[in-house]
Amino acid sequence: MTDNTNDKFKFTHDTLMAFMQGLSTMADEEAIKKNKDYAVIGDGSTGLSNFYATAEIVGNTPMQVLWSHMLKHDFAIEKMLRGEELHSEPIVGRIIDKINYLKLALALYIEQSQDSGGLDVLKGVIGEIGGNTNTSGQG
Repeated sequence: MTDNTNDKFKFTHDTLMAFMQGLSTMADEEAIKKNKDYAVIGDGSTGLSNFYATAEIVGNTPMQVLWSHMLKHDFAIEKMLRGEELHSEPIVGRIIDKINYLKLALALYIEQSQDSGGLDVLKGVIGEIGGNTNTSGQG
């Protein structure tokens, strides 16, 4: 029996960086596409309205709602790591959704914290908003 281990694809540093950038772009495109539907749920006052409206209905916090949505992707990723087959969605879709839920979790944290730590994270990611740090979306 021959060992073809050396014939398997391996990431060079440059290829890995290009892959990660491409995956980030795919995640960003998916988030933009999906948020158009989710942001208008509830009062639509925030791009995270879905989590606030659902939290009110089910009696949880918005972060608990986000976490419960994210868990289904965690379970699928865990199955893939154990070598089990996924039937409903390709693993790349699950990983992209997980990436986006982590971004949404940070956004929700910033929106809910309203403290200097959250605002520092916001400024570190996108800089000043319209020359100020107004978190009401009016700026």
